[in-house]
Amino acid sequence: MVILSIKKEESVSNAFKRLFYELLDFAESNLSKIDKFEYSIHEARKSFKRLRSLLRIYRAAYDEEMFEELNVLFRDAGRKLSHFRDLDAISECLGKIELKETSNIELIDNLKTQIDGLRFGFDEEQITTEINDVISEIKAARKLLSDLVLNENAGTLVKKGIKRIYDNGRTQYYKSIIDTNDILMHEWRKKVKQLWDVVLIFNSGDKEDSDFAEEVHLLSTLLGDYHDLVLTFDFIAEEKLILDEENFVRIKKILYKRKEKISKKAFKQASIIYKIPTDIFSKEFLKKYYLKKM
Repeated sequence: MVILSIKKEESVSNAFKRLFYELLDFAESNLSKIDKFEYSIHEARKSFKRLRSLLRIYRAAYDEEMFEELNVLFRDAGRKLSHFRDLDAISECLGKIELKETSNIELIDNLKTQIDGLRFGFDEEQITTEINDVISEIKAARKLLSDLVLNENAGTLVKKGIKRIYDNGRTQYYKSIIDTNDILMHEWRKKVKQLWDVVLIFNSGDKEDSDFAEEVHLLSTLLGDYHDLVLTFDFIAEEKLILDEENFVRIKKILYKRKEKISKKAFKQASIIYKIPTDIFSKEFLKKYYLKKM
């Protein structure tokens, strides 16, 4: 497990490569455990997402072409493994739905049984081939990282990266309130995850920082649940499951009702996080001791 934080006596320049290598090591180590591929793939994909957050935080401190190359590399690596993880997410999503009517409970249980059957139908040779491809991508990332040089003014540029991440998430929040649709919510979710990584990396450990980190984590979890509901509905609509038209309409209503409930919770939670204007956030959050020495 990677402790995603800058050490007290560590500069942001040194932290970048240390965290980068640790996340790469963690992903590769997990992908080597084929006997636990479901958990391992999930952990590796989380590492790739956090690597992309790290790239965005430091984006202005190194060559833009390098950013694009590494960002695409980790994006594609995560996508190669996504179909192995999606069925797990769908099964977990269905398992979280609490219902009172017996017929609806039976419907969810039936769908979960069918999906669980598909989860264990992957060919081991296919899994091994895909994982080996991704490990090759990790090795390519190591090579690129060895050639990466951060700007000598990295501290100031990192501050700009953090400010941008907060501002992008805040802007996406307001867009999603005005027009709540799955595409905007998906984009917002990605930006909240980036902010979550920021508050993990630059967390001084004091109560104020820890409380804010918990608030962001809760929002990230809510938007993750929303995303999994969209994924679940799309899968049920596209796949040939044993589901007649009447039950399809029922599951659609169940999923949409839960999605609406979660979106309301997410907007309420976001109002706590984004109540601070971007300029004030950047002044307050970025004046901590760990950024003064950048």
